[in-house]
Amino acid sequence: MIAPKPGRVLCIVPGCRRTCPADRYKEFACAKHWPLADRRWRRLHGKIMRKGKRDGWPGHLARLENRVWVRIKSQVIERALGCG
Repeated sequence: MIAPKPGRVLCIVPGCRRTCPADRYKEFACAKHWPLADRRWRRLHGKIMRKGKRDGWPGHLARLENRVWVRIKSQVIERALGCG
């Protein structure tokens, strides 16, 4: 397992060494792997993020964002590893 520098978070794809600041994200897909998710899921996630930031993250939006992120995350990992 690759350990990132303190204050950094690794990409969600196992074996990818790209990182981002930990103060901004808990998990992230790097620019190389983000396009592996379907465009409609990426766009939906972006719409939810914009609405959530604007409205102060009401409970239903936070739950919806989590469900969409789990879907994107599994899709990206599967496609990056050649499983899907």
